[in-house]
Amino acid sequence: MLLMAGPVWALEPWQSPYEQDHPLVGAILDTQSGERLSAEQLYQRLSGHPLVLVGEKHDNPDHHALERALYQALSPQSAPRTLVLEMLSGGALLKPNPGLSELDDTALQVAIEWPQGSWPWQDYAELVRLALANGSALGAANLTRPTIRAVYEQGADALDSASQRATMAAIEPRVREPWAEVLYEQHCGALPMAHMTPMVKVQVARDAAMAGVLAQTEGPALLISGGFHAAQRDAVPAHLRERGLDSVSVLLLEVDSEHQDWREYREAIEADFHYLWFTPKSTTRDYCDDLAGTH
Repeated sequence: MLLMAGPVWALEPWQSPYEQDHPLVGAILDTQSGERLSAEQLYQRLSGHPLVLVGEKHDNPDHHALERALYQALSPQSAPRTLVLEMLSGGALLKPNPGLSELDDTALQVAIEWPQGSWPWQDYAELVRLALANGSALGAANLTRPTIRAVYEQGADALDSASQRATMAAIEPRVREPWAEVLYEQHCGALPMAHMTPMVKVQVARDAAMAGVLAQTEGPALLISGGFHAAQRDAVPAHLRERGLDSVSVLLLEVDSEHQDWREYREAIEADFHYLWFTPKSTTRDYCDDLAGTH
């Protein structure tokens, strides 16, 4: 794996145990040109962009490590980027406060209103402490649970922000049907299709909220989110474009043993990520089997 110490990228072992010998592991691809990049080249290309969006698989430890590396590469102490996290909700921007990084875990989670039981603190603690110590502001990108419930029931009218309602109105109609199919498959057919339309509205509203927080940041920002929130085609970047803002997207992507060529990762390519960074797999669990066991 590649981690950054100062201005130089150094190699460290991968943590995820599966598919480490896959030929794409560690590869960084420019999806427009097909060029294979070094980590330093990726850093150079990203550094000039004010808004950088990184999509992760939430339970892959290598993705969390690469996010820390990217933050260090893109956020020198002389000009720290705002760190915007899907894991924090409410839309607030926490002003730079390096002293918070010295708090113990319990006190720090209280100070930044970390959602207990929703996101494993240990997966993100090091990144949060790194950003706070470096003088970065923190952005709470996600909707609160009460707002999510209200959007599920009422749609865009439940959003307080007129600009978020506007970008949602511009984007939701064109993604309603294709995203309903995707969400149905992601939930393994365990939920009725009738539930998918309001779930799509929630997904689009969350993208609108994340874009809203990014638009509020003063200076450059780095968003950490689930993979396809960062997709250029119809997700957070599309909402940013509705606001007249450009962004660049990196997808941290687990390899698949059935796909040895990067061009075979059609879903990621068609979502218009600028860069793909391939990693080993963190688990071989079948989430549909897990879901079936609860029904």
